[in-house]
Amino acid sequence: QNAQLAQGLLRGHRTVETYNPTLIGKCISWFGEHLVYRYGENEVIKFSQLARFPGIRGEKAEERDIEVGKKFFREFMLDTRIAHSPDRYRKALLQPFVSGRILRKSDLADPAVMEQFDELVRRHTELIDAGHPPVDLMSGLGFLLSEARNIFLLDTKEVRVIDVTLGDMLSLPLRKLAVHRQEAILLKYKQNTA
Repeated sequence: QNAQLAQGLLRGHRTVETYNPTLIGKCISWFGEHLVYRYGENEVIKFSQLARFPGIRGEKAEERDIEVGKKFFREFMLDTRIAHSPDRYRKALLQPFVSGRILRKSDLADPAVMEQFDELVRRHTELIDAGHPPVDLMSGLGFLLSEARNIFLLDTKEVRVIDVTLGDMLSLPLRKLAVHRQEAILLKYKQNTA
């Protein structure tokens, strides 16, 4: 088996991780694009709710999202891996379980948190300027509540993006509206600390 794996790697084939369904625990988040469950002792597993609707996102959307996320968000992004079900029918994302909460506007009163937030917003602007669709920093519920629900403040006071889904499933007019709404919400975060 190791010889087959080595030959596959030499030919440029990537190994595909398989998740273990028996390690899937309690659902800890159901708002937004992903259903999120505890996975084993130290991780979470995320299933896209958009996967129910074939054609909304491309076949390799998750791979592209992770690649673009790593390019623009580096240390702000949680380590994210793709895993398939044993029958290869479902795809999921695996991430470390982190301790913290959704970033609040009041958190930006801390200069170290504000500096990280400013850098994250700057990099998001660079991503858009480079021609990529925006990353959904709000999640669906966040757009309604004017909260950046995909930006997390760890207990260690580190700012992290917990979901780097690109908004490519939106038509151009909706994408422009989403970017405008997201920018307005992020600006309100900063204004509340001034």
